[in-house]
Amino acid sequence: MATFLYIAPDAERRIEGVRAVLDGLRPRGDVMCSPEPARGGTATEAGLTCGASAWNGILVARFASASPQRLRAALVGLLEALRGRRVPRVWQ
Repeated sequence: MATFLYIAPDAERRIEGVRAVLDGLRPRGDVMCSPEPARGGTATEAGLTCGASAWNGILVARFASASPQRLRAALVGLLEALRGRRVPRVWQ
């Protein structure tokens, strides 16, 4: 399980972009996410479930998988999309 927190005045404005990133993680391998697990179902066949919420300047993305590699790939994918560049070399 992994949790990503983004706390900033623009957190709520970023939620749709984050959900799009989570939904678009499929090209990184066999990682799949449902942007809204409660309404959109879960991607259990891919071994990863994720979702995102935002309120009062806080954005939370949640990831669950039995595979640490899948969790890491999903988190790195989100971080790279939000940063607009690759994660630091020490993370690779």
